[in-house]
Amino acid sequence: MQRKKINLHRQIRYISKRGYFFSTLKTESSYRSIIVGDDLLAEMSRWQNQQAENEKQFGGSYVYVYRENNGHIERRSKTLPVPPNAEKVSLLCIRDDGLIILRGVLTDLLRAKDLNDVKNIFNPCHAAGFFFVAKNLSL
Repeated sequence: MQRKKINLHRQIRYISKRGYFFSTLKTESSYRSIIVGDDLLAEMSRWQNQQAENEKQFGGSYVYVYRENNGHIERRSKTLPVPPNAEKVSLLCIRDDGLIILRGVLTDLLRAKDLNDVKNIFNPCHAAGFFFVAKNLSL
């Protein structure tokens, strides 16, 4: 089995009245690597291909996510120009239309589906579970 790593080195954080930002993790121990195997890599590749198909299907209403120099996250329809000093980023947990699935939204969806033990999904050992749950929820 081929082993690859997912390196966790930043998070998405909401700052009141300013929006969403990429930021550093809370503690040194939060920085970590998760070893993934061939099955998860294959599923992630299929999901990436599905996202490309979704982008075609949604056309101009598909949303791109950009990271500005200060870490601010800008979400724009793909028909709008790229924000100055920003780069397009690819995120794993996105809806079919390209919008980000944020942790709070995912938590609420899980609770609404009576999956109350959501804390385990965010445990580093369950990162793959976060991906699969986010991918399979109806949004």
